[in-house]
Amino acid sequence: IVEMAEKAGLSTGLITTTRITHATPAAFYAHVDNRDNESEIADQLAKSNVEVIMGGGLQYFVGKNDTDPTGKEGKRNDDRNLLADFDSQGYAFVYNETAFRNVDAKKTEKLLGLFESSHLQYELERQSSPEKEPSLAEMTMKAMDILSQNPKGFFLMVEGGRIDHAGHERNLSKIVADTLAFDEAVKTALDFASKNNDTLVIVTADHDCGGLVLQPDNLEVYESGA
Repeated sequence: IVEMAEKAGLSTGLITTTRITHATPAAFYAHVDNRDNESEIADQLAKSNVEVIMGGGLQYFVGKNDTDPTGKEGKRNDDRNLLADFDSQGYAFVYNETAFRNVDAKKTEKLLGLFESSHLQYELERQSSPEKEPSLAEMTMKAMDILSQNPKGFFLMVEGGRIDHAGHERNLSKIVADTLAFDEAVKTALDFASKNNDTLVIVTADHDCGGLVLQPDNLEVYESGA
């Protein structure tokens, strides 16, 4: 759908709280046979012409012998610096909340926001250090402000991807906080749609099987299926 939108002259955007090279966002721009080949997925993102890109995953945008802007080691399988590639294509690049807030949507056509080496923080963690990365709702608003400058329209995918991760951890407080953060992003989109009647908002789950369970005291009993 992203490729179809681009061919039709629409602008496109992808936002996630996971790595931008993770499964769900990658499905919108990449063509690989293995979701774990995130170096190649990042390469394909650099060729996708998606105008607004926000999430985590800096480790796959700097060479394996380099460090990303957050100070973490690159995890690519080569020495390519994709951040330079995006810069040459006219993308504004930000990696913290302060720089994000300073982005003037009216003067920005392309934005690359990568705020963590791997996944973004859980919402509970983000709230204790809000200067590090923006909320999902803030990213959604910024993206719509940029993309809506195209008179032909836009397509935007927004994923609250860490809800699932919290489910895998069986951490109720993280699930609730990240779900509420996603709800705020949905509200942001609906508020935009209420003022732009040609906007369609679809809310769905890529898989609602996060694994939140009541865990017994004896984990071996649980794992054996007893």
